[in-house]
Amino acid sequence: MEKEPHWIGHRTADRRQTENGYLYRDPDNQSLAILIGSDFHRGTQIFDGANLWELDRFVESLEANADPAAEKFREALNAVRELYKNGDLVGEIGNSKDWKSLRAHAEIINAGMRAQTLLDAAPSVGSTANNGKVHSLMRRTNALDAVIRMAKASAAEPDDYQSVWAALVQLAQRKERPAPLTGYAEGEGVLYQDGENPCKSFTKAALRKRMNPRAR
Repeated sequence: MEKEPHWIGHRTADRRQTENGYLYRDPDNQSLAILIGSDFHRGTQIFDGANLWELDRFVESLEANADPAAEKFREALNAVRELYKNGDLVGEIGNSKDWKSLRAHAEIINAGMRAQTLLDAAPSVGSTANNGKVHSLMRRTNALDAVIRMAKASAAEPDDYQSVWAALVQLAQRKERPAPLTGYAEGEGVLYQDGENPCKSFTKAALRKRMNPRAR
């Protein structure tokens, strides 16, 4: 009697190992995995050379270690899957609004994986090895990096701070806003959570200086 396949992973990413890598239970996931790993759209891959199972394993590892950043990356990965399944992705890859949004969410995960790689390669303070500890990415990277990239991706003029600010405010005012944003307050700016500080603010002037460090 043939054994039942042993599926692993998060409920949104059921998969099993095969001789050639991983096979996903959900056909949409398998199709996304093929797109991510393919080279036929050179220069337009969704992720920077990472296989879908590596992305799933990265987020699952953060969740298993109760890392504060896990929720942010899970939201981004869920958004990638939702956009791939239901978004308007017809036409030339990379040109539609949904493709740009999908890639912006993907970049959130890319940035986290790059940061984790650097942390894993560096010894912990007071020791010569990190002993397998998963450090908090939320504390080691700027909390707003990812959402500012998302705002730039949706802004009419991504190099103009006022256009990017308008897009960032829209993100902050959404009912289902991306982490770490918590809202927007007139006179205070975009509100967000940074580590253990639940209510920090980010102003238009701060964005202008961030995009143009020489600005006064």
